[in-house]
Amino acid sequence: MQNTTDAVHVEEDNYALDDTLAGRVVQAGFAGAALSFPDYIKKPTPLIVTYLVTLASFTGLVGYLNAIDEDEEITPEPPAESNISLWQIIAGLSVLGVLKVAGLRGLAKALRKRGVKKPWTLFGGLGAATVFAASEYAARRSL
Repeated sequence: MQNTTDAVHVEEDNYALDDTLAGRVVQAGFAGAALSFPDYIKKPTPLIVTYLVTLASFTGLVGYLNAIDEDEEITPEPPAESNISLWQIIAGLSVLGVLKVAGLRGLAKALRKRGVKKPWTLFGGLGAATVFAASEYAARRSL
């Protein structure tokens, strides 16, 4: 008879924000808040500063939660090498981000014409719900 307990530990994900319900709520909260900022901060410079502060605080939180000493018996395998360079990934994500914001600006303008007072807050709520639902689905699927 073979011992199969070792195979269970290989696929274990020890990323703190994905492992707990509180972590998934924090991810969704940051996404929702960041999407809703344009409804409350009208000037571009303070809006950019707010985005940068939010990004820095989220990055700090992720760093802190990942630095917590977890009891890991087996270190996860690093991902295989990719043919895509880091600058290509960053450029692609930047283009997608600009297109998303441009599309949301047009949608926000159309919603305001139809009487929605805070369309970016609506986007934030939908974004937070989407992030939470996706991370919760992924967490339940890995059980």
